[in-house]
Amino acid sequence: MRHIIFGNGGHGREVADMLRRRLAASETICFATDGGGGAMFDLPVLDSAELGPDDTIYIAVGSGSAREEIERRLVTMGCRIGSMIASTALVSPFATLGEGALVSDFTMINAAAVVGRQFQCNMYAYVAHDCRIGDFVTFAPAACCNGGVEIGDHAYIGSGALIRQNIRIGRGATVGMGAVVVSDVPDFATVVGNPAGPMRPSCSHG
Repeated sequence: MRHIIFGNGGHGREVADMLRRRLAASETICFATDGGGGAMFDLPVLDSAELGPDDTIYIAVGSGSAREEIERRLVTMGCRIGSMIASTALVSPFATLGEGALVSDFTMINAAAVVGRQFQCNMYAYVAHDCRIGDFVTFAPAACCNGGVEIGDHAYIGSGALIRQNIRIGRGATVGMGAVVVSDVPDFATVVGNPAGPMRPSCSHG
């Protein structure tokens, strides 16, 4: 069985490091992209057309919508979708993680949290107790949500963002880097700042 990281960008390379620490030296690790070719570090980059039922695939692509489309293709091809929890991550035995979750180093997911499919939880991110995280959600490095937060599918939580307890973040919403969220965020909205508010269009002068 091969362990295949779909995507050879920055996050994919981090996942490769996690896999190398978790798997036996005899296990085969590769990257895959549409088109393939060459190598990343010392690992071959396969064409996605070469993947099949004997492969376990870890989807390490930043865009939630892209992860959804890739997952759909891979399932149609009969591939297994893999999940990975880094050796330094702390995940409560009473938390629930959906298929395809990638939980990076020095992260924490606490008791009674329920996390959907293809969750990307980057380094130092934190999910507190009783949170409900949808499918294809991304937590950038050091993003933190307090207890009882609900986050809709395809939301993106930027680096260093902080979400107050019992807040709802809508489907497809974006929380900007360093934002402090103290009220609900509507579907597909983008909020920034402290306290977080809607992003205003930039003004041109001259």
